[in-house]
Amino acid sequence: MPKTKEKTDVKKVVITIDMGASKTKAIVQEYPEGKPVVLLFDSEVADVAKASIESIQQEGNPESRTWVGIGDEYCALGELARRRFGGISQLKELKYELAVPKICGAFWLAKEKLNLGNDVAAYLSILLPPGEVQDKEQLQVRLKDAFRGFDTPAGKMRVKMLRYDAASEGSGIFFHRRRSLGNNMPASMYVILGYRNASIFTFRSGSIGAGITNNFGMSWLVNNFTSKTSGLSPDNPNIKYYRGVGRS
Repeated sequence: MPKTKEKTDVKKVVITIDMGASKTKAIVQEYPEGKPVVLLFDSEVADVAKASIESIQQEGNPESRTWVGIGDEYCALGELARRRFGGISQLKELKYELAVPKICGAFWLAKEKLNLGNDVAAYLSILLPPGEVQDKEQLQVRLKDAFRGFDTPAGKMRVKMLRYDAASEGSGIFFHRRRSLGNNMPASMYVILGYRNASIFTFRSGSIGAGITNNFGMSWLVNNFTSKTSGLSPDNPNIKYYRGVGRS
C-alpha cells in the first residue's frame, strides 16, 4: 500500500506585531510570496472564565470575537473584551506583560484571514518601546511556552517559531534612512509619540544609543484635556479624534 501523509504541510508566515495601547496592529503574509494582510483589533484585554468563553457565538467578524486560552487562563481581546466583559486598555502595565495573549490572538486572526491550519510556523517580529526591548528574552520564553498549544475559537493552535526578533518602535524609520543614506547618515534623534507613552532613541557615531521611554503619550494629553472639561471622560466619543491621533 502506498504511504500517506499523516498530516498536511504546516504553512509558514511572516508576521510583525505592534501591541499599541490604542490598537493592536500586525502585518502578516504567507512565506515566501504571499500577499501582505493587515490585522487590526482593539487593545482591551479581559480575564474571563472558561464557561463565559463557551457561550460566545461563532458568527461575526473575527476581530469582534477574539479570545485565547493559555493553560488555565482565558482572555477576551479587543472589541469582545470591551463590549461584553468590561475590558480595559491597562495603560500602566508594560507592553510585554500583556503581549502573550495579544500575540496569540493575532495568530488566530492570521489563521482566519489567510485560511491557515491550526499548526503554523512563523518568522515573528515584535515592536516594543525602546525602554522595554531589554525584556525580549523573557517574552520569548513566555511565547515558547504558550505556543505549545493555546485555545482559540477555532480549536487549539500551535505555533513553531522559526525566528524571533524584538525591535524598538520607530526602528523601521531608522533602518530605512540608513539604507537610503548609507555612510552619509548624520547624527539623529528619533521621537515616537504613541497613545500610551513617548520614546526617544538616538543615532550617533554609527550606533544606536540606549532608548528612553516615559508615560507622556497621547493618553496623558487626553486625560489632561478631559480633567479640565466638564462632562467629558477619556472614553467619550466626542474626543475619539484625539485617541486616533496617538495610536501606536
